[in-house]
Amino acid sequence: MKFCVVFSLLFCIFIHSVYAINGSITGQGTKEDPYQITDAADLQKFTDPTYGNVFWAAGVYSQLVADINLDGITIPPIGIPPINFMGHFDGNGHVLSNVQVELLSWNTVGLFMNVLAGASVRNLGLENVSVLGQKTYAGGLIGYNAGIVTHCHVTGTVEGYYQVGGLVGWNDQNGQVLNCSSAADTSGFASDIHCTAGGLVGENDGAIVACRATGNVHAYSGKDTGVAAAGSLAGKNDRGSIQNCYATGNVSAEATYTKAGSLVGHNGGALILNCYSTGNASAIATLTTYVGGLCGVNLGTVRASFCCMSPSCGYISWPGMEQNVFCVSSSGMQVRSIFTDVGWDFVDDGNGTEDTWRMCVDGVNPPRLWWEFSPGDVACPDGVAITDVHALAMSWLTDDSDLNFYENTDLNDDQKINMLDFIILATHWMEQ
Repeated sequence: MKFCVVFSLLFCIFIHSVYAINGSITGQGTKEDPYQITDAADLQKFTDPTYGNVFWAAGVYSQLVADINLDGITIPPIGIPPINFMGHFDGNGHVLSNVQVELLSWNTVGLFMNVLAGASVRNLGLENVSVLGQKTYAGGLIGYNAGIVTHCHVTGTVEGYYQVGGLVGWNDQNGQVLNCSSAADTSGFASDIHCTAGGLVGENDGAIVACRATGNVHAYSGKDTGVAAAGSLAGKNDRGSIQNCYATGNVSAEATYTKAGSLVGHNGGALILNCYSTGNASAIATLTTYVGGLCGVNLGTVRASFCCMSPSCGYISWPGMEQNVFCVSSSGMQVRSIFTDVGWDFVDDGNGTEDTWRMCVDGVNPPRLWWEFSPGDVACPDGVAITDVHALAMSWLTDDSDLNFYENTDLNDDQKINMLDFIILATHWMEQ
């Protein structure tokens, strides 16, 4: 224990000596006046572990106020033990591009190393990220998460060892990943242990809601009795839940025992509800292979979910509990009634109040999530129009104590529906 503490402190001193810290972050760190990160120098200061007790502490608020290109600039990860990230980081809709994180000797790798319960990361984009780890958890945004992650996206590549995810390596029991996406290609290569890789999350023991993954995934284990589990959305869904999500990437696994699913590689005692996948899954194993269009192995519960009919679509290899689980043709994936017949809630369908999914016309695309559309485009038909003004006005006039009903009209994510949301809608309407 003493060795770990001493080593961590020495690492912090080393980081401080390597990275030039010239940032002048303004703000008070409160919810009303968060710390303001305006440029690369500010970000270097924010990520410097010697300032961790200031910027990463519980109850501290920080926000990004501009896009930052980190090409040629190296930053350490946020939340390096013993000072884990316990604050609140708001990307404010901005993007960090060309982020590189390479830590071969640490157990957890990501822009955020460890995000603990009570913390949050929201409204942040990482584009052309490159993450490389050779220990336990690796994620494009977060290595280990027990907090709340919402409205974040990642593109690029993530390579790791044991639990690897395009967005999050391991989403622990308290972790929530909401309204997020990953287009990162994800690879796990383990020589002497099992390997789990997912396009969005490596292993999920928490909640994943209204998310998508579109990158390709590969998992490899060289262990004699090794298991490789790969899924386009999650490699393993062990004790958690995945609801209202979809994945389109291709999946492959290679090991002595393999589990490859175009949505989830291994679904343990967990729930998958209202999800679909369209990618192909394949595997190579010296002993046993399980491949499925939704799950390679299912020991939990899968309900009201779909996979696209393909050569890999044996949709569940080890049946757990299944209700209304179907393989359909690619054209069938573009028919809204197929989904509403099993209870999916679409915008403008009268099938519920959450309006999670959207498909304005049949025969064009499979369902998409409400948040994928441009700000202000909250109702059918596609494009910002008078129908969207009407939808926002109806939400505005309604008691906003139940924001779950009207999240798609809270355009600036401030938990209120008011004139600020109308201004955003009007701006995008005028731009069309």
